[in-house]
Amino acid sequence: MTEGKSIVSEILPSSNYGREHILKVAASTKNGIIHPVALTIMKNR
Repeated sequence: MTEGKSIVSEILPSSNYGREHILKVAASTKNGIIHPVALTIMKNR
């Protein structure tokens, strides 16, 4: 049974963007927005 909560299990950087850049962009999307995916990313940084 699932709990209905998202988790980030892995961040896969590309050749153009590193892990830190991806986290920074993902975190910046959270400003002013309460979205389940953004909240998951912020909790699992």
